[in-house]
Amino acid sequence: MITLELRHAIGRAVTEAVTEGAAEAGDGPGPGEVPDPGLRPGGEPGRYASSVAFGLASSAKGKGAKNDPARIAARLAARLRDTEPWIARAEVTGRGYVTVTVTPEALEQVAERVAAAGPDCVRGDALAGHSCPRPTRAVSWEEAPTWEEARDRLAAELTVRLAEAAGAMITATEGPGGDEPRDGRACHDGGGTGHGGGAMIRSGKRTPAPVTAVAYAGRDAVLLWLARSAPGQPVAVDQEMIARHHPGNPAYAVRYAHARAASEMRWAAAAGSGSAGVAVPAGPR
Repeated sequence: MITLELRHAIGRAVTEAVTEGAAEAGDGPGPGEVPDPGLRPGGEPGRYASSVAFGLASSAKGKGAKNDPARIAARLAARLRDTEPWIARAEVTGRGYVTVTVTPEALEQVAERVAAAGPDCVRGDALAGHSCPRPTRAVSWEEAPTWEEARDRLAAELTVRLAEAAGAMITATEGPGGDEPRDGRACHDGGGTGHGGGAMIRSGKRTPAPVTAVAYAGRDAVLLWLARSAPGQPVAVDQEMIARHHPGNPAYAVRYAHARAASEMRWAAAAGSGSAGVAVPAGPR
């Protein structure tokens, strides 16, 4: 939610700067040509860094100091501070990143807004107008014979789901036999589909087949472990670890955080304060 609103706020800042003449001629693109904000987490809750100034500088028609990313970022940061009251700070960091920090009030409202929005809270329009082919597989990722195939199939499945949530149009598979799309570049380039440039997921002595691990620890636990692995990096799935109640198990951390949140909500309801507006204390992440 916050990242989508930041994208829109940055887009407005760029458009207004160009339209109102705040940017000098050749300082950036015209209306309708706003580059992707390139948002990344900034290291603390509510803090994000945008690389939009670099895109504006590279698309500028002229050259010189007026097209320096840091100068462009300073202009955009000032506009964000002046026009977006829910942004506590907007500053230039590095060589030209626009780094923003939202207000504590904006963060506090996220839980209620997520509950009110339901599944729509994870939808956006970043890929609106793009298409993404949906690969048709004979079997699901957990039924794959090897971890290499399981990781590849899961990555393709998650890529399509993320693209759809971001507004992309999902098309039917065009590949021979329905196994691989002929051209998945519309949504797969740059995101990685698990091929990792030839790197394989190596199985250790304690690593079972995917279907065995799912039967032992549960589908969600194995899915989360596999999805968290960096593309192209070898992963050894420890069957015992993915079923343990231990902080080293990422699935356990998610389950514990959910249990803590549900417990706090029950206590609040029992105390007569209801669930609306109750802030859930931070727990393990």
